[in-house]
Amino acid sequence: MGILYTVWPLDSDMKEWLRSKDIAFPDASSRWPTREEVVQTLRALRGFRIRYTENGPGKRWDADITEGQDGEWWTLLHAEPKGDSDLTTEISFEKGESALIIAILRDLSAATGPLVLMADVGGPPLVVSRRYSFAALVQELSAPEEDEVRWRRLLESAPGAASTH
Repeated sequence: MGILYTVWPLDSDMKEWLRSKDIAFPDASSRWPTREEVVQTLRALRGFRIRYTENGPGKRWDADITEGQDGEWWTLLHAEPKGDSDLTTEISFEKGESALIIAILRDLSAATGPLVLMADVGGPPLVVSRRYSFAALVQELSAPEEDEVRWRRLLESAPGAASTH
């Protein structure tokens, strides 16, 4: 069993929710990425092997992302196209190295705007943006949380928490 990391754009619903929980975020909006933006971001990773699993047009596709030969850094990205085109692609990550996920989202946010990362095991949501340093984002995500029950309840109340993507 591993961690499922969900990703959300910084839209008006997410901003309202973050504000209600006193979580800071940049004054910018964002959107879901396109398939092409996700693929370009993954292509730009140096030293990583990307293996795609296609399930047909308009269906979920996956990208298995593994570092070089040793595979110490890896994650599995799930991409769910919305509608008949790939112009809106919801993404999530299953298991893997959280720092790699942050690096991917930080690069992707150059095209989409800030993205919100939430782990299903608890902890505060992380707003990922190019305006924040990679090191600061990794440290913020890995900081131990004293009140995990509070964060689990907080995440359950997040916009779209009931939807599966």
